[in-house]
Amino acid sequence: MVSQQRLSEILEDVYTRAAHLTQESRLGWYKRAKLRRDFRWELIELGYDKKFVDTAAAGLILRVTRDPSLKTEPPS
Repeated sequence: MVSQQRLSEILEDVYTRAAHLTQESRLGWYKRAKLRRDFRWELIELGYDKKFVDTAAAGLILRVTRDPSLKTEPPS
C-alpha cells in the first residue's frame, strides 16, 4: 500500500512529465484524448479504483491543457 503523500508525489511527477511532453510535441485534441484513455486503462489494469482513476486522469488532462506559458520544472 502506498501512502497518500507518496501517491500525490508520483502523480505530480507524471503530470509534470506529461506537461513537458505536450510542450515539446504540441498534442492536439485527439492525442490528448488518447493519452487520457491510455493513462486510465493503465491505472485500471494496475488495480486502482474507478474514483481514483477518474480523478488522476482529470488531473492529467488539466495539466496538459493548461497555458504552456506557466512554467513547470523539467523532470530529472
